[in-house]
Amino acid sequence: MPTPISRTFILVHGAWHGGWCWSRLFPFLSRHGRVIAPDLPGAGASTVDPRTVTLADQTKSILDIIDSIPGSERIVLVGHSAGGAVITSAAHQRPHRLERLVYVSAFALESGQSLTKASSKDKESLLSKEMVLSKDKKTISLRGVETAIPVLYNDLDERDAHYCFWRLTPQPSAVFREPVTTSPSTWGSVPKTYIVLTLDRAIGPTAQRDMARRVCGTTPMTYSQAATVASSGALGNVELELRTGHSPMVNRPADLSRLVVIGLEGGRAMAML
Repeated sequence: MPTPISRTFILVHGAWHGGWCWSRLFPFLSRHGRVIAPDLPGAGASTVDPRTVTLADQTKSILDIIDSIPGSERIVLVGHSAGGAVITSAAHQRPHRLERLVYVSAFALESGQSLTKASSKDKESLLSKEMVLSKDKKTISLRGVETAIPVLYNDLDERDAHYCFWRLTPQPSAVFREPVTTSPSTWGSVPKTYIVLTLDRAIGPTAQRDMARRVCGTTPMTYSQAATVASSGALGNVELELRTGHSPMVNRPADLSRLVVIGLEGGRAMAML
């Protein structure tokens, strides 16, 4: 029998959220490895003051986890939304440790680009109108439940949408302003999956596809096409689509998991689903 592959998924949440948002994905991804969903500094249950947090701080928290994992173990970084900036920065610094990067409607930034700069180009997003800067300009909150839910949770049922909204916490504003650094020899060397969420109102589908095609350098595939290629062990960068809003880890965890793992083990992981 083949030797079982030792793998860890590190799930990186987006702005205002915490590791809690990934909880429904755990049962599906845990079939393929250990799953960790930390709270970034200044987010979720973190005790760090969000007013003091930078992108470098959040990146370091992920690097610390990576460095704690044995060198023989494969690591997959999965970033959602603003978490894309964190996994990009981490990949630049630890490319040799990573099996794959997975962007779930996430900001795949160019070197020197910030979240603020990238989001300003997104003409389909409804999110900027919901963002409220604190008086000291150090944190960003959302305007209110009635207007934020149609943006972040437009295809969730009412109970799930309210549960998620009332767990949100202020976002460190410095994280939005700080640019990332990447290079072809570091971040560029790690295989990537970009999952476009076609009903997303927080990051518009057009902006997602633009980032996906720049990052992956390929044409989009259907799930069946990608699975066929993966079965031969030849799947590199891949762009996929899921017909959901911004939070498929909440209402479509099984489907999201299938797309996250499709490029792993040359597609053999899919037989376990």
